[in-house]
Amino acid sequence: MNKISSSLLSPHEEITLRRIAYGAAGISRHRQQDVDRLLALDLVAKRANAIVLTSLGESRISKQSTRVAGRDPLAANKDLVALAKVLGIKL
Repeated sequence: MNKISSSLLSPHEEITLRRIAYGAAGISRHRQQDVDRLLALDLVAKRANAIVLTSLGESRISKQSTRVAGRDPLAANKDLVALAKVLGIKL
């Protein structure tokens, strides 16, 4: 793991990173100082009107959640997004 990917994040930054990974909030609802640091660490990137995980961010989320839940959270997230669309729920 390189220096950037092993950087410690504050609890708020960790939460913001997970919220971005799970699509839990729109771009304007994230703490700006957290987003700025995640951008600087190349864990997220701006795409049009959204903030998305970079491959480094995806790797970090997968490693964190695999330790906790024993599975890849991004795969589960895709299922939840598909279900929300079917139910007409806007995330």
